[in-house]
Amino acid sequence: MIPTRYARFPQDAVSSTATMQTVEVLGWKPIGANMDSLDKSLSSAAEITSEVTGRASSLFPAGAIHLQHDTLAASMAAVSDIIPALRGFG
Repeated sequence: MIPTRYARFPQDAVSSTATMQTVEVLGWKPIGANMDSLDKSLSSAAEITSEVTGRASSLFPAGAIHLQHDTLAASMAAVSDIIPALRGFG
């Protein structure tokens, strides 16, 4: 079995159909985020964790790919609480 490889474009921006087709020809499956963590508008790790885990459990019980920024201190601090919480959802 050949493992599936996934490609997510920065900011979920795809510049052209040709780019998407190239990714697919190379054997990668393009994916995008289906939920924004809103980390740019929230000020604390606790708020971000609550936003992500609350929305993921109610809106995307089968799984979410959420957008989160690695340039924000509060967002990065939230990761250590978000990952175990999302894993706990199954």
